[in-house]
Amino acid sequence: PSPQLPATPAGFMDELNTYWASYKGDNNAFWAHKWSEYGTYVSILAPKRLGVNYVQNQDVFSYFQTTLALRKL
Repeated sequence: PSPQLPATPAGFMDELNTYWASYKGDNNAFWAHKWSEYGTYVSILAPKRLGVNYVQNQDVFSYFQTTLALRKL
C-alpha cells in the first residue's frame, strides 16, 4: 500500500508536471526514481529537523516542494 501523505496545496501537482516533468513522459516513474535515489536522504533527517511537528511521510512532500522551488529558480 502507498504511504498516507499530507495534503498537498492546490496546484502543486500541476506545477510539478510543468516544471519537473520526465522527458520520457512517465512523470510518476520519474518522481519515484528521484525519491528512491535522492529523496530518501530527507527521510533520515526530516524527523529530527521537524521535531514534534513531524507528520509521518511529510518528508516526501518536503523533498518535492524544495526540489520544485529550486527548479523554478
